[in-house]
Amino acid sequence: MPDSAPLLAMRAIYASNLELTAIEPLLEANQDRHSRLAAIELINEEYSDLIEGPAQRSAPIFLPAQLASTLPPGLSTELFVPVLSPLQAQDSDIQDVFQRLADAGYRLALEVSDAHPPPPVSWLQQAHIIKLQYGAQGMKGAQKIAQVAQQYDLELAVDNVPGHEEFLALQELGYCFFSGILLDKPGCASGGQLSNNRMTLLQLLSALRDDSTNASDIETIVLNDPGLTFKILRMVNSAALSLSREVDSLAHAVNLLGVQQLQRWVSLFLLETAPGQPTELFRASLIRARMCEMLAEMADRDQPLTYFLTGLLSNLDLIAEIPMDELVDQLPLNQEIRDALLDKRGPMGQVIGEVAHYEAGEFEQLTYLIPKAHYEPCYRHCNAWATQIQRSLSH
Repeated sequence: MPDSAPLLAMRAIYASNLELTAIEPLLEANQDRHSRLAAIELINEEYSDLIEGPAQRSAPIFLPAQLASTLPPGLSTELFVPVLSPLQAQDSDIQDVFQRLADAGYRLALEVSDAHPPPPVSWLQQAHIIKLQYGAQGMKGAQKIAQVAQQYDLELAVDNVPGHEEFLALQELGYCFFSGILLDKPGCASGGQLSNNRMTLLQLLSALRDDSTNASDIETIVLNDPGLTFKILRMVNSAALSLSREVDSLAHAVNLLGVQQLQRWVSLFLLETAPGQPTELFRASLIRARMCEMLAEMADRDQPLTYFLTGLLSNLDLIAEIPMDELVDQLPLNQEIRDALLDKRGPMGQVIGEVAHYEAGEFEQLTYLIPKAHYEPCYRHCNAWATQIQRSLSH
């Protein structure tokens, strides 16, 4: 493990069915060779695994040019997909990098824009993927790039997909890797209502925050939802908690875990995605909630578990597909949490904003609530924690 690494986040790349199919690192700008090598080592060791049900596999990693030019020998040519810009094709050093990676057997991706001419033929003949930055020419530009890809038998990737119509049209043109705001932040329809299941969960969470609530009160709330009781008990008995004995009732769970910890695990069921939604939304919400909690802990904020719950709720609008300003009116929230969710105001809003900037690779926007050197290890821990939760829930 490297002693020090630059700020680093991981961005999802989706298949046409909205399942996570690859990963793209987002790296702090202007890093020297030593820092880039440290980042590649971290990515290789800590960030390359995907959870698919009970199984785990390595995901292809689209390495941006800043890292691709630094790839050391001996790494997996199946795992890493170096992404290079043909605009630098006249640079002899970049030409040497391109040829070295091609000769080593890497699947090469060419990052292009619809505002620039196609890549050199020599690069097209050795590449495997064209990665389009969707731009001003819209679908017309995407179609031209698709024709080039067809001519050279290349796969098609696209970034910055602007809307659902374009997403469907790009699939028709043969694009198979997708990334961008549309997929990371799906749209919400006005006028939606939370499901009865989520309302029961919120009622339960509200009760768990009330000091006067006892185990009998909790069991009464979920009495009419046996499926919820089963899910809570399965979570509590999962490997994630490593309890020494099996928990067989909610009352037992309260006595063994305590009300605060039970709040954490019950809240995760708010994140259940619907069919057709990216399952990565669940994982991203886990990471955000845990990182909000950890930043609060390391910054000596009061009640870090509240930061966990607020961080989790900050993605609920995407999962419930209800605009946040309408969603908060359906939730039993105090003013401080409402301010954090709606406007990123107050202590919790500040932390949510910090984590959101980190997730998006907007490192220049960070205000550094904790020392800079702690950010990447914190993010790494949250990724590992989310993986553990996913694995536990899939059994």
